[in-house]
Order: sequence, then C-alpha cells, then structure tokens
Amino acid sequence: MTIMATNAFRYLSQSDLDSIVAYLRSVPAVESGVEPDSSLTYLAMVMLPLGALPIKDVPDIDPPPYVEPAASFACGEYLANVFDCALCHGDDLAGGPGGLLPVGPNLAGAKVWTTEQFISTMRTGETPYGKMLSEDMPWEGLGKMDDLMLEAVLPYVKQATP
Repeated sequence: MTIMATNAFRYLSQSDLDSIVAYLRSVPAVESGVEPDSSLTYLAMVMLPLGALPIKDVPDIDPPPYVEPAASFACGEYLANVFDCALCHGDDLAGGPGGLLPVGPNLAGAKVWTTEQFISTMRTGETPYGKMLSEDMPWEGLGKMDDLMLEAVLPYVKQATP
C-alpha cells in the first residue's frame, strides 16, 4: 500500500508494537487472492505534491518504551495519540480542519461529563444530552476499550480542549 493512514502508529510504545508483532506472527497466514497494488490513483498523484493529503510531519519524539495501563493523564494522552483523535478533532481537540477528513467537533463540551457519562457515550454513541455521535466517529471500536482505558482518556480530553 503506497499511502496508508500511519500517523498514529508513530506513537505506539515499543511494548505495544512488540505485542502486535507477536500476535501477527501467531496467526496463520491466509491466502487472500488479492494482489498488492502499489500505484497511486490519479487523485492521490495530484493531491500528494500539493500537500492536500492528511499526512503529518513526524514528531520529534521517541515513543515511550511502555505505558502503564492506568486511569491517568499520561495513559489518556498516549491513547488519544495512538487513536489519532487530533486527525479529526484538531491538535487541541477544539475542532478539526475538515477538508478530506470529517470535521470532528470541539470536545470542550466533554469537560463537564462524568467518567460514567464519557464511558456510556463511547459505548452507545449517545451523548449525555441524547444526541447521537456522527457516523464518522469510530465510537463503536473505541467503545470496546475496557473501562480503565476509557477512564484514562477523559482527563486528557478535559485538559487538551480550550
């Protein structure tokens, strides 16, 4: 795959990356019958040199060797980076830029949510105000995180949004 959404992978801790590799090595290979295609579409060939694809510069950071699973700001920041919340919600989670990506709303409203409300929203897609999250928001997948991981994300969201 010539272009792949890899922005978030740069934040993976070494231990999480090692776990993914170990899992992939444990799964038997499957014949898919799909031939790899490394060519760019015409649209991608036009957009790439114009800088119109949502590709971020590689940050000047070293991923952590390990992140302790805990209801902590550090763990929440790590998860928000790995799941690339900023891609749609903007770097300060105050709303995304749009363009080719969905415009994620400002997450400042979540500052008043309780942990229980946040976890419920991520599991059901319904906010404490009865509004359904956009279909663009991958809440169904994110809602499969355990309570501890979801609990960790909320303090980060509360501090990151203006």
